[in-house]
Amino acid sequence: MGNRFFRICVVIVGMLLFQAGYAQDNFLPGYILTIKGDTIRGFIDYRNWDRNPDMVSFRETPNGAKTEHTPLTIKSFVVADETYEGAIVETELTPVEIKDLSYEKALNIAKDTTFLQVIVKGLKSLSYLKTKMGRLQFYIWQDSSYKLLIYKKYLKDQDGESGVAENKTFVGQLTLYLNDC
Repeated sequence: MGNRFFRICVVIVGMLLFQAGYAQDNFLPGYILTIKGDTIRGFIDYRNWDRNPDMVSFRETPNGAKTEHTPLTIKSFVVADETYEGAIVETELTPVEIKDLSYEKALNIAKDTTFLQVIVKGLKSLSYLKTKMGRLQFYIWQDSSYKLLIYKKYLKDQDGESGVAENKTFVGQLTLYLNDC
């Protein structure tokens, strides 16, 4: 009985320590670009994001007051050699796992407000989004807005058998986008 109680206590203490460690701030030097275009240097709570953040914490000094920013309150931020730009973009919501695919060929588009990670910045820019569902999406900057590079897997019957088909519209999009390079 006593040994069992001890094990339960160790598990509970371990879980509490894990939660406390995960909740720690990790403010690194960086800066934000305000909606007005002003650069404010300070410290950003960097989380080495697996999925693109919808919000970021910022301090002007290491121990200063923490402010929260969204893609609607700042244009962009830079931390740990990574640049994120606030954007309202189209996302494709179709599952990526083959077991979850359907025969629906049409795109399943929704709007999302997020920070896109910039991969290439220049005349021909490329940005990246990993959605909450884990779907990878890429965007080009064209005609003053971000354009989703379209890719979708779906099921298709061919010769009496079910298989996976792909909509690779992104190939044509990139061909046109990079035509003058």
